[in-house]
Amino acid sequence: MTFKVGEKAYIVENHSYVTPVVILRSYGDFYTVAAGGAGINLRASRLFKTREDAERTLPGRKKTVASKAYGSSETPYDYMDYHSPYGL
Repeated sequence: MTFKVGEKAYIVENHSYVTPVVILRSYGDFYTVAAGGAGINLRASRLFKTREDAERTLPGRKKTVASKAYGSSETPYDYMDYHSPYGL
């Protein structure tokens, strides 16, 4: 998958949430992207065209003891899955 300079892409950080980034530079199979004011070098395989493509790679959550006791399928950390800390 190829991206152009200035194009928006998405990455999955820490296997828990999707973060939007902007392509700054490409060279070979690597891209330099801007995420929260910092530049990061990543392989093309770590970048996704859409948020939905990135979210499909997130691991499924198992029910916790607390969620079984209270009947909720959410964990206290589920709110983190869809919010970027960088506000992009």
